[in-house]
Amino acid sequence: MGRNPYDEVPYPGVPFAQTHPDRLAVLGALLGMHPAPVDRCRVLELGCGDGANLIPMAVVLPEARFVGIDAAGAPIARGRSVVGRLGLKNVALRRQDLRAFAQRPGPDAEPFDESRSDPRTRHRLRVAE
Repeated sequence: MGRNPYDEVPYPGVPFAQTHPDRLAVLGALLGMHPAPVDRCRVLELGCGDGANLIPMAVVLPEARFVGIDAAGAPIARGRSVVGRLGLKNVALRRQDLRAFAQRPGPDAEPFDESRSDPRTRHRLRVAE
């Protein structure tokens, strides 16, 4: 993959409380669904940037599994640095094209209980022609 415009200009990431598995589990239960146990949920985030939304969840839910995919390498590198400094083993941040992920999701892509894409970052999920 070549350089991505988001590699040139930093795009600050922030956590979004409305995407926390606790909140989504409550909403699902209120709607009559049977969500996965929050403490062991598996979350996929497309267009994760630097992982700023996933990393705090990984800290407070150590038995859960978080995978973030983004086409931009610089934010992924920043996020991986944070993950390494925190010693987190339950979060993987991957620089990958969405089509490549769909074809070869990798060893950390077991079935997910939740998947999401922030509408503000969806355009970063470059799909190859």
